[in-house]
Formats: sequence, structure tokens, C-alpha cells
Amino acid sequence: TGTDGAEYQIPLVSLTGACVEKLGVAVYHQDVNGAGDDFGWPSNQFFDQPQTWVEATLEGITCPTAQRIQVCQQANNECPAAAGAEVFRISNGNVIRYSADASGFVQDNGEIQIGDTLWARLPVSNSLAFAPGQPNSFHLYETNGAPQLVTTGSFDIDTGIMRLPVGPAHPLLVHDLDISAQWYLQADVDEETWLRDNVLAASNHLYDFTDGQFALGQVTVNQMEEGWDESDVKLYMNNTLYPNADIGGVVATTTVDISPVISVTYEPGHIHMGSNWNKYGVPPNQEVILDGSPVPTGTMQADWGVALAHELGHYQFFLFDTYRDAEGASNEEIAALCTGSAMGNAYDPQNYGFIALQSEWDAKCSQTEAYAQLQGRTEWDTIHTWYPWVITPSAFVTGPVAPPVNLTS
Repeated sequence: TGTDGAEYQIPLVSLTGACVEKLGVAVYHQDVNGAGDDFGWPSNQFFDQPQTWVEATLEGITCPTAQRIQVCQQANNECPAAAGAEVFRISNGNVIRYSADASGFVQDNGEIQIGDTLWARLPVSNSLAFAPGQPNSFHLYETNGAPQLVTTGSFDIDTGIMRLPVGPAHPLLVHDLDISAQWYLQADVDEETWLRDNVLAASNHLYDFTDGQFALGQVTVNQMEEGWDESDVKLYMNNTLYPNADIGGVVATTTVDISPVISVTYEPGHIHMGSNWNKYGVPPNQEVILDGSPVPTGTMQADWGVALAHELGHYQFFLFDTYRDAEGASNEEIAALCTGSAMGNAYDPQNYGFIALQSEWDAKCSQTEAYAQLQGRTEWDTIHTWYPWVITPSAFVTGPVAPPVNLTS
């Protein structure tokens, strides 16, 4: 009819879905003849077949920027997208795992909320200074360290993106472990539960000893001596067996120490654990008398897990004992002097770690077997020798006592 334009008011309640500032409007033309007769809806014109589309703008509408979480890999002051990263949402004691896409964006379908904490890890190529007996059992990750709290301030005001950087400053090596038992564990549910709980405790101790850089992953338990010779840990029926391990037994073949001044050779071997263990070496259910008083059994329940973590120090980290003298004889005075080392009295929480400072090592531990065998090389220097990516602490570290999420199954 010659009208150049039209104005319509559309109730906002008619618009559903995501917030929009611009939208398309479908325009349907009517047929009107010269006499002004209105023939209504054009023939064969339906709702899904508009004749034209026009763009409409909603006034007074400001849509919030969509909030997304992106994992990036920190390196050399840059942080490119970390494709393939895993992100764990920790909320009210529950843990949910998500994956990051090729651009590093977390595929959570909007489930992550303000107040949640996030822990991320990215698998990276593993570099070891030795050939392990089971090369596929070591998995190296770069993480974001301590879990990060999601707050409104976490999101960039312009892009709406919260960045979650992982990087080499927070490495984590997860070691899959094979155990072979002499008996059929699953015949006794309590025995099965006991072993599972203690292996998890050992992993947490290992994580604690190493400032959160090592833990156990998938633990496979064979029974009736199946896979006995290939296992990492041999589990004996003997309930007073003294835990012991082959130093550096994780190697695949005869391996000479990397240092030219250390004449130590390592052979493939195992960790040997009994069906029970406490720091006093007595059978279970037998009363222990110390200084004339009985020792509460509850104070010994964690000893097996601590002992396994200590033996992993021998087997996996190539470390010697600090409760023995230079000739290899047990010596309580030397052990009491060399504090801060889990290779000494590992049952004392003040020793939940390894020694890094050379001055401390020289002053407190120079009389130990570990000092003599490795020519004064500190425990953390030894670990760094075989695992070059580790971050050596500048001082004794208390905790973390367990990973942010369970890594052991």
C-alpha cells in the first residue's frame, strides 16, 4: 500500500531461549488489489516460508558474556590451549571428571558453578633417566597445582573465559603397580578391603613425601602367585616379614648409576611385603609392651601403608636407608639425628619427606648408609637424577597429605 516501514511491539515473554540483542523477523506479504480488497495470507505461503527476513534490534538489552573455562599449558610466558586435558570438578565432596576439547575448553554443559573448585591435569611425554621394567606403567602429567576456586572474578570481563593454567611447575607422575599375593585374597572380604585401604594410604604417603609429585595409579592385584616374577610387589602370607625392597629394582636391565663417582649398580627386582606389619615387628593381635605399658593397637594400623611407601623410596627412587650406618647396620642414634627423611623412621610424621638441602644433609645424615653409598648426594638430588622433571623443594615440605582427587584404583 505504499507504506515504507512499520513498527511492532513484541512482548519479551514471547522470546524464549538464550539472551539476544538482535534477532531475525520473518516477514510475510499480503496481496491487496487496487480496490483495497485484502486477500489475506498469500497462496502457498506457510509459517516456515517467509518471503523476506529482516534484522530487529531489541532496545535496552545487554546480554551477559557466556562464561567458559579453558585449560592452557603454561610455558615460556605463554599459555596455549591444552587440548586433551582433564578437569575435575570438586563440589560438596563429590568429584566429576570432564574433558577439554581441541581448544582447551571444558565440556561441562554449564554444570560447573561458582563456589566449585577445579583441578586439572594434562598428559605429557615422560622423560626418565632409566629404562623401566614396565615402561607403560608411568604416566606423567602437568597440573595446575592446588585446586582453583571458581569465583565471579575468575572470568575475564570481556571474553567471559576463566583460564586454568597447567604447566611443568606442577608435575605429577602416576605409577601403575602390579602386586602378586601368595594366597587367594578375595576369599576374605576383610582382607581384600584391608589391602585396598593400605595401598591407597601408601599412595597418599608417597604423594606427601614428594610434595605432591608422585602417586600410585592403577594397582593390579594377582592372586595365588600369578605373575609372581613380573610383579612390582610380592605379597607373602608371612605376617611378620620385614618389609624390604631392591634398590632401584624398577629398572628393566642392569643399570649403572649416572654419576661417574658413584659405583652403584642397580638390578631389576621387587618390593617384598608380608600379610601384616607394624613398627614393632610382632604378629597381629599380639600385645606390644613399651616402657611397661601396652601400645594401643590403633597406633599401629597405619604402619603397613607407611612401610610400603618407604619401600617405594628404595624401589622407585633409588634411595638408601638413613636409619643404617655406613656399613649397613641399623643404628637408632643415627636415625634420630637424620630427621626429615622418610628413609629413616618413616613412622614419625616429622620424617614425611626427603632431604633437599646439601648443608642439612651433610650436617645431619653424613653417617648414614644413604650418604656413604651415594657419595653425599642428597635424596632430592637422587630423585632428580632419575626423574629430571621433578621440582626440588627449597626446604622440608609438610603435606599435601593426599591428592585433590583419588588417583589410585
